[in-house]
Amino acid sequence: MSERVLKIMLAIELAIVVIFFNIAKYWPDYTMDAFFFVICLTFANMIFVFRTFGKVYKEKNKYGAWIFTGILILLPFIRFILFR
Repeated sequence: MSERVLKIMLAIELAIVVIFFNIAKYWPDYTMDAFFFVICLTFANMIFVFRTFGKVYKEKNKYGAWIFTGILILLPFIRFILFR
């Protein structure tokens, strides 16, 4: 992967971590939910970047990575709605 792609991935990760620390600072009751959110978004970010810029899923399984990324993004919200 190019250096530009890795910089984009790092910028997204830093934004996710900043959001996590703000939630942990201002709403301490939701720290574990925010941590779960960070984990899911980290994996979704990696899959999205590798799917978009890598050659991993080019030939087979065109939409599998997109569906899995969408599930990972929605999972923290579903968990928050169901278990709060």
